[in-house]
Amino acid sequence: MRRYRRRVDGGARDGGRHDDLDALVARVPLGWSRQLVDGRAWGVTRVDRAGGRASTIDGEELGGNRRMSANVWRTDAGILLRPCEMPAEQVLEVLRALPEPRPS
Repeated sequence: MRRYRRRVDGGARDGGRHDDLDALVARVPLGWSRQLVDGRAWGVTRVDRAGGRASTIDGEELGGNRRMSANVWRTDAGILLRPCEMPAEQVLEVLRALPEPRPS
């Protein structure tokens, strides 16, 4: 089984979209929530651990067959995206499609 590792640097750009992983993870509310991803309903779960230094994100298209799962580790060396059994780009595609959080 191949493991995909991808470091996403805070200022990186990809296709004109800001690829700040912390900002993308912040789009996923803690716990379970129903989200729209490209007009399709998804159930998405985020659990933070280790005082917020690690996050687990799981999602599945409701009534469909798409899934997404990853761990995000915030280390002294940077932020690491560790997708589970899928390419990193597949995880980032879903995170980018989520709406940005509303200011409080």
